[in-house]
Amino acid sequence: LIHCNEGRSRAPSIALLWLAKRAKVVPDDDFAPAREVFRARHLPDYAPGAGIATFLQTTWHEIR
Repeated sequence: LIHCNEGRSRAPSIALLWLAKRAKVVPDDDFAPAREVFRARHLPDYAPGAGIATFLQTTWHEIR
């Protein structure tokens, strides 16, 4: 179970990471394409806050 108050930023970002890095159902090459595929396939309302978006952009390739 992944949860945050509004379900549009933190929790979906963790789900996006899992889908990209572990399940390999979302592109793993960079955050931007992964975000767009995630929005199209799973959660159109996905709207990561500035903090989590910046974190994912800058550390995407370090996260395994």
